[in-house]
Amino acid sequence: MFFHFVKKGDNLYDISHQYKVDEDRIIKDNGLIEPKNLVIGQCLLIDNNNLTTKISKSFNGYCYEFTKNDVLKKELPYLTYLSIFAYKVNEDGSLNSINDEEKISLAKRYNVKPIMVITNSKSKGGFSPSLAHQIISNENIMNNLFNKIDKIIYQKGYYGLNIDFEYVNTNDKDLYIRFIKKLRNYFNNLYISVSLAPKYSDNQKGLLYEAHDYEKIGKLVNNVIVMTYEWGYTFGPAMPVAPLNEVEKVIKYATSKIDSNKIMLGIPNYGYDFLLPHKEKQKAKSISNLNAIPLAFNNHAEIFRSSGKTPYFKYKENVQLHEVHFDDPCSFEEKLNLVDKYNLLGGSIWTISTYTPYLYKLIDYYFKK
Repeated sequence: MFFHFVKKGDNLYDISHQYKVDEDRIIKDNGLIEPKNLVIGQCLLIDNNNLTTKISKSFNGYCYEFTKNDVLKKELPYLTYLSIFAYKVNEDGSLNSINDEEKISLAKRYNVKPIMVITNSKSKGGFSPSLAHQIISNENIMNNLFNKIDKIIYQKGYYGLNIDFEYVNTNDKDLYIRFIKKLRNYFNNLYISVSLAPKYSDNQKGLLYEAHDYEKIGKLVNNVIVMTYEWGYTFGPAMPVAPLNEVEKVIKYATSKIDSNKIMLGIPNYGYDFLLPHKEKQKAKSISNLNAIPLAFNNHAEIFRSSGKTPYFKYKENVQLHEVHFDDPCSFEEKLNLVDKYNLLGGSIWTISTYTPYLYKLIDYYFKK
């Protein structure tokens, strides 16, 4: 396998002859929307059928109830787990219902284990610290929640449970550990995973991080998903979603606290189109990795590499300056190399609602289920 960085004057015909690989294969592997419209600096994955020794790893994909099944059918062959997002917990411990039966059935047809996800997210988006507190501080509400989870898992045939409680109050750190411990005791044989905020140290400040005790949580569950993304985020300044240097700092810390064979590396499958200069409350537009390329081409942009080893470009729309950060085959390979380097359990993709062919090409090239 090779990576080709597009230079001025390059075209698919010449590239295919250079590597002796069919044009159609390059188009398919890279998900090229307009194959003739290559962008200077664009990274192309070139699969020349050379063999490599695959290592066994597990991959999880998050989808929504509305994710198209035709998309999932392309991705499920490469996954071990399918986490369907999400059952939102209510203040009394009840759960909002979702239409997940079809996704569960589809996962099982591909020998993929369906995972139920519970979250303290609000109906209008975002996460609620007060809701998390209400749940984890009240014994009766906890028991009601456990009963509801038990019923859904039994009736629908889920394999396991993922807890995605974010922005838990700092003062609730011990309560959150107690909650997970009680859940573990209640579901003694159930596969349980917990999503963790991306921390660098024990004493990292911030509402997102402080209640997530890596060491204690890691000992209680089957695996953890470290959410190594959102450095670049909707309301933040222009920067990569998951810069490699920051991601690796988190994984170094995680492996010092948790058995590496329990850790899944979070892998983002999206980018952002930021407005420049950054202003408070200014919102970036989410963009798929594949759609970033035609956007660059149509605006005569050139793609560069950030210090975090991810691609980005700038363009002007009328007088408004934009900066777009996304992931390509080269940056995905850099992230996947961490799975091997730190002997992790595998990776977890947020989300798989958009099919990015070169991500799965890389997973299939380096890893086996």
